[in-house]
Amino acid sequence: MPRRAGRSKPNVVLAVVIYRDKVLMLNRKGGVDNLSRVFPGGKVEAGESFVQAGVREVFEEAGVTCRRQGVIA
Repeated sequence: MPRRAGRSKPNVVLAVVIYRDKVLMLNRKGGVDNLSRVFPGGKVEAGESFVQAGVREVFEEAGVTCRRQGVIA
């Protein structure tokens, strides 16, 4: 999809949480059988780093407190 002049891409983050060899995924309505599984994530708020946004989104969407172990750009 071509970019429009004067518009910037939104900054978004996706978090992959692994705990005791299990991966955290959330159920969302839609997709096959009206259910799909997704990683927590969302937009980076003003003044927030990507890491801060990832930790916040995991807590907001899953109620899980986490910390960063690594970043993939």
